[in-house]
Amino acid sequence: MFNVSIIIRTMNEKEELSNLIDILHRQDYRGKKEVIVIDNESSDGTPELAQKRGAKVLTIKREYFCFPRALNMGVDAAKGEIIVSLVGHALPFREDWLRIGVEYFHDSLVAGVYSLIAPSRKHNTFPELMFYTPPYIWTKLKGPYSIRHAGMGVFGATNSTFRKELWLQHPFEEKYQLGGGDTKWAEWALANGYKIICDYRFAVNHSHRLNWEGLIRQCKYWYELNNPTVFDQKKLSFRKDLKFNPKPRR
Repeated sequence: MFNVSIIIRTMNEKEELSNLIDILHRQDYRGKKEVIVIDNESSDGTPELAQKRGAKVLTIKREYFCFPRALNMGVDAAKGEIIVSLVGHALPFREDWLRIGVEYFHDSLVAGVYSLIAPSRKHNTFPELMFYTPPYIWTKLKGPYSIRHAGMGVFGATNSTFRKELWLQHPFEEKYQLGGGDTKWAEWALANGYKIICDYRFAVNHSHRLNWEGLIRQCKYWYELNNPTVFDQKKLSFRKDLKFNPKPRR
């Protein structure tokens, strides 16, 4: 079995992270695994909770933060051959979730595995349910498949898994500070003859608590990620779930 490192990026998500760690402990994967939490200077007890639950905690300062940099920081510290990328509010709902995401790597040509977001009445707003349900049902009906081209929504680091040895060859590009470096990494892998697998069974429940206006702003935000960006907290103002305040402790 592969050794697995699960990297969770989070900020002020103590309750969500506790739930996520519970879910990870219930997974039926029998290989060796570690949990690494990359904390963005939380002030609600998130890092303390993570340490008590057995995770390794690394802190990335607020002024240094961008999405690919935080992920690269976690991968650099990881001991596993296979890396699993999550965020603190991405919740798997199957006990075989981890095993499914890892078993593909017995094929040496598989570089990564991901899934589209699975809608949930418990976690998603009504607009998010309407937005996420059709593509998820389509992937479920289609079954697991190899991606031919990487584009918007492909290989999102909200829930993905990949080989560390390939990351060593090509880390996530930090010029995509607001995001998009994960999809660019998938482009690189495909261009070099590797496979990216989409498997609906590797899905997570994930929500930003968006209304219709927020979804429209999120889609515009995603469109910007096709090109390099500079991280700007104001760009995420539509994310009402983000808890930037109180200010980080010094």
